[in-house]
Amino acid sequence: MALSFSNTSDNLSLYIASTQSSFWCAFLLPEGTKPDKASLSFEETAQYNGYYLFSSSTPENKSDFVTHAWSYFESIAIQCQAGGIAWFTDPNATLSSNNVTFIYFLEA
Repeated sequence: MALSFSNTSDNLSLYIASTQSSFWCAFLLPEGTKPDKASLSFEETAQYNGYYLFSSSTPENKSDFVTHAWSYFESIAIQCQAGGIAWFTDPNATLSSNNVTFIYFLEA
């Protein structure tokens, strides 16, 4: 089964993976990007330059989490960045380098 992401949260920019695993996985559109589909395949996510999000727990308030994630990603942004991968030790805590590991994607 191919990995897919569905827009099932209260924030239309957050697509949650349909996985049967012990961790949470989602895809977050870049801030200001308007979602145009209810679901995305893993292959389709590449066109958005967004963020692949992982954690061992699910954020309690996904809308607040998205707002904090965008703010954190903006604070660590580098030139020529095109999204990235983030692992959140605790998605419900204040986001900082102490609980977020981030890998940048760069524009080709």
